[in-house]
Amino acid sequence: MDKVSLAQLLRGPGRPHEELASAYRGALLGAACGNVLGIGVEFRSAAQIKERHPSGVREIPAAEKENPWDDDLAQTALVAEALLANERGELDLNDLAERLLEWRRKNGRGIGGLTRNVLDRLAAGDPPRSAARLGWEDSGRNNAGNGAVMRCSPIALRWRTDARKLIEEATKCALITHYDWRCVWSTVTVTSVLACILNGSQPTVSEIAAAMETEGADAETVAWIRSAKGISIDQLRLDERDAIGYTLRAMHVGLWAHQQDGDFADVVASVIEAGGDTDTNGIVAGAIVGARVGEQALPKEWLTNIRGTETLRFYADGLFRATPEGSIEAGDMSRIKSAFDETFESWSVELPETDIAEAKAGALRQKDGSGLIRYAFGHSERGEYLEFYAFHRIWGDGHQRIYASGEVDHLATLETILMVSDDPAEMKRRQEEQEERNQQLLEDLDRAGLREGGPVPGSFEINAHLVTGGSDPQSPED
Repeated sequence: MDKVSLAQLLRGPGRPHEELASAYRGALLGAACGNVLGIGVEFRSAAQIKERHPSGVREIPAAEKENPWDDDLAQTALVAEALLANERGELDLNDLAERLLEWRRKNGRGIGGLTRNVLDRLAAGDPPRSAARLGWEDSGRNNAGNGAVMRCSPIALRWRTDARKLIEEATKCALITHYDWRCVWSTVTVTSVLACILNGSQPTVSEIAAAMETEGADAETVAWIRSAKGISIDQLRLDERDAIGYTLRAMHVGLWAHQQDGDFADVVASVIEAGGDTDTNGIVAGAIVGARVGEQALPKEWLTNIRGTETLRFYADGLFRATPEGSIEAGDMSRIKSAFDETFESWSVELPETDIAEAKAGALRQKDGSGLIRYAFGHSERGEYLEFYAFHRIWGDGHQRIYASGEVDHLATLETILMVSDDPAEMKRRQEEQEERNQQLLEDLDRAGLREGGPVPGSFEINAHLVTGGSDPQSPED
């Protein structure tokens, strides 16, 4: 496979504002569902779970609502809190260390052995950047527990479009307690997959492996990623002794969940019923599938019996608002209208309020018939936008994308001027290259809905159409 970067994988088509907001909640609430569903059968084998739950694990006991969050969910919430508390949306290791120590003092439910060792060192005064390393060395430099990968989902919510920051913050999220590079890269991998899902991207397992290899992941982690291609739930072997608590096995769960398209409850229950470290495997799968389906697809009866769901919604909404598209309220297109109207002030045209309210494509003609604008609405990882292609028989063409944030991208226009060459071969090459660029742009305009039902923007036919006053099937004045 060709070399691919994480930045390339993150470039998805985007999701509509309300759907994306629901996906953010779905990720954290889905993580909670998977985690709490798995608590009651933790460390049991698939056979033992089957014997105890012959109809499957499909209920969260009402009594669980009275219990504090266990380590998986509690630390996920701490990461979200730490990101929201920092004005740059970054993890401050000293701050995160204090939050972890405070959690252990007040709760500490389910804390793992390696994390306990590292927190003991932090409490004794070891700095965050060395406590995890010393704890790992105490283990014979071989402890690769899943205590980092379980808590990483808030990183994806905060940095889902920025590959560099995502890797940087996921690495810090791991290194505060888990120094082994398998822990770091499994955390980066699961965070990256979750970010891709939020962006509407659906990379294959092979592409994920290639991207992690490009970004510098260790060979063992990359091999494990590749081995997840097409893997079945039985092949995960989650209840084997060496699987329980292993970070690469938890990463496998996330990659398996990424390849499923079933109902949230079915997918997550399948992970729990496979046994092993069920609460951690559940939180990883729950975040992945929850981000895909959104809050509305999560079982309400599960959420009812989980403590602190409103707090998780608060964190999800806060992380969403910290992104450029999340800072714009759903339906707030006022900056788009202002930028559009200012651009075409000299044409004496304005974007109709009804088209904005309905995100409806349309066309506007300059009063004297010398210019025509086609526009359509869309969304990308940067949020809602309006894209227009305008042509004028005197001033030429214009092509822009205006985002709800007020940002404007100036895009390519069709080329009608060609530099002449005395060399016939060179002239032919220039013509062919120009034709190829124009054809590609026409295809892009087709996809954007800026050609349908009318003549081709920027072409000589358009200029003739405008000069002769021919009818335009999309013009509101016809």
